[in-house]
Amino acid sequence: MIGDKKVVDMEKSLLLFWLKFKFYFEIKLIQRSLDFARDGITLAFFITKEFTK
Repeated sequence: MIGDKKVVDMEKSLLLFWLKFKFYFEIKLIQRSLDFARDGITLAFFITKEFTK
């Protein structure tokens, strides 16, 4: 019985760890794609500004 409780606790902590990791990773991914989009927009703006002089 005590062994079973240990396994359940371990599974719970693994699940929590996985969820935290996944959440953190997804946030980082979103931030990175936003940065990428912002850089793309900046670049496009710069190029159009240069060529429309």
